[in-house]
Amino acid sequence: MSRRLWYNRIVFYRKGVDFEMKHNNVQRLIIALLIVIIILLCVVIISGMQKSPNDTTANVQNTSTTTATQSESSYNEPQKISLKDYAQQNGLSYTELVDAIVAQGKFKSEAEQLAKSCGINWKEQAIVSAKYYLSHSNYSYRELIEHLEYHGFSKENATYGADNCGADWKDQAAQHAKSYLRSSSYSAEGLAKQLEYHKYTDEEIDYAISQCNIDSNQAAIDTAKSYLRSLNGTSRSGLIEQLEYEGFTTEEATAAVDACNVDWNEQAVDKAKGYIRSLNMSYDNLMEQMLYAGFTEEQAQHGIDSCNADWNQEALDAAKSYQRSLNMNTTQVEEQLAYNHFTQEQIQYALDNLN
Repeated sequence: MSRRLWYNRIVFYRKGVDFEMKHNNVQRLIIALLIVIIILLCVVIISGMQKSPNDTTANVQNTSTTTATQSESSYNEPQKISLKDYAQQNGLSYTELVDAIVAQGKFKSEAEQLAKSCGINWKEQAIVSAKYYLSHSNYSYRELIEHLEYHGFSKENATYGADNCGADWKDQAAQHAKSYLRSSSYSAEGLAKQLEYHKYTDEEIDYAISQCNIDSNQAAIDTAKSYLRSLNGTSRSGLIEQLEYEGFTTEEATAAVDACNVDWNEQAVDKAKGYIRSLNMSYDNLMEQMLYAGFTEEQAQHGIDSCNADWNQEALDAAKSYQRSLNMNTTQVEEQLAYNHFTQEQIQYALDNLN
């Protein structure tokens, strides 16, 4: 009886172990099936998200100036739009579109194929780009063609774009001229030079000047004051010459300079200090430089006497400069100092302290 009982217990235990092992195997099988199902779902989802070449979209960060169409969405947020729309909204050439696609991680060959197959007529796109640039700045006809070529359009397409963008080139010149006058003062001649630099025609320049109503006398005064603020000391004759260079007549320049009520002695001091800060000069050399800059002898004398120069130190600094940059020996340094009109006492001081 006792043996039978233990035997039954052993059999029951084995059956329990077998049942548990079978149960664990079933659980493992279910888990494996679930993993397989999840993997299959992921594959389906990913394949559904893949794009064909014909309907590829550009998920791009818009770094260009926001256009009217783009203003409907957030300025700096990535937008998912077609390549064609993206190119047209930003005035891109074929080359720029390829670069934009490459920037999103595509190979160049793939980017070129996408740009070619996105349905853009690049001749018409040149018109779109021309209008885009004109909406942000002012261009002459020739300058706009050059700008389009620079951004990747062919000469033919760039010319086509400029010819058909509907621009009024006279108005472009006038607006360009007014933008210059908002930031600074110009004579009519000076403003004409700026427009000529931007390749406007003579007719367009004349029209632009006529639309600006320039008061040459006031412009000359404003320009003279601007130079007085920015220059490190200037003489009366030097300032008049500068205004003449800017296109003002001698009469306009002279009247403007005299209207500024400048203390020319003070200007001479500023000029002398500027020379001393940048150059190591002897007293005589500085006098020559001041006279050359247009100061009278009295003004130059006042400026030099008031600039607080240490002529011994100037000689020493000059000597060190000759030795450092020209690799001169002591004899050559002495000769050079004498040539630059330092006194014998100043030369001796420099030699005594050179090393």
